[in-house]
Amino acid sequence: MFTRVILFVFILGLIVGCSEETSTESQKSDISGSVNFLDGTPAANAEIRLIVVQSNQNKFTTTDGNGRYSFADLSDRVYVISFISPTYEINSYRSEELTLSGNNIVHDVDITYNILDEAKSKVVSDSLFLIQYHPDAAKIGSNFNAVSKMTGYYRPGSGMEITLSCDVYEMPASYNWNNADSLTPAYVKDNFTYLMSLTENTSNFNHSVELTGEKIETILSNPSNGFVFIKSTHDEKYLKIPCVDFNNNDFGWVIEYN
Repeated sequence: MFTRVILFVFILGLIVGCSEETSTESQKSDISGSVNFLDGTPAANAEIRLIVVQSNQNKFTTTDGNGRYSFADLSDRVYVISFISPTYEINSYRSEELTLSGNNIVHDVDITYNILDEAKSKVVSDSLFLIQYHPDAAKIGSNFNAVSKMTGYYRPGSGMEITLSCDVYEMPASYNWNNADSLTPAYVKDNFTYLMSLTENTSNFNHSVELTGEKIETILSNPSNGFVFIKSTHDEKYLKIPCVDFNNNDFGWVIEYN
């Protein structure tokens, strides 16, 4: 009888011991989400980095065709999700700190463009030029309210009389750019749809022009055949195309977000 009691206590001790060991095992969690542009287009094959804040160690994964990513079997730590842009046109991204404590986290990432640049451009005269921006309009879609300001600039230095002040018209979809060499400001004003006027700011020979409010939507709505820019000042200055990167000859706008 005494032997049976000892055996029962021994077995009970094993059971309790096993239960306590199991309960102290670290629970694994995951961080997952989707990566999209503002127009809802999934960012397929984007490289996403997971940073362990305490150790600054990195793990990497690539989004699938639907822009989905996942980091599984993670220990309870503090993490940061990061996207490093492969090109200067797109902004890099870094999340706030994400704390895992036996929980799973869904963290979505919006990728935004830094600039809207030209698909093609054509200088017709010192007072008139044509420009067509990239058809995807920096993947903004109809999320115009996400943008606070768009800025274009020109830096000629001293001794060059230039202006960015202009009136903007929509190029008709049927108009052939090959015939644009004969365009004049008077003809455009009489036959094309007026959209808006832009007034430059100048400082230390630097010229800039900004789009805010409804003007942002006008540019980002991006008619298929582009825009006509006509000098609005009555002087001898040369009209120049707003620029974002002279090294790459990009004509366009720097995008700032709310």
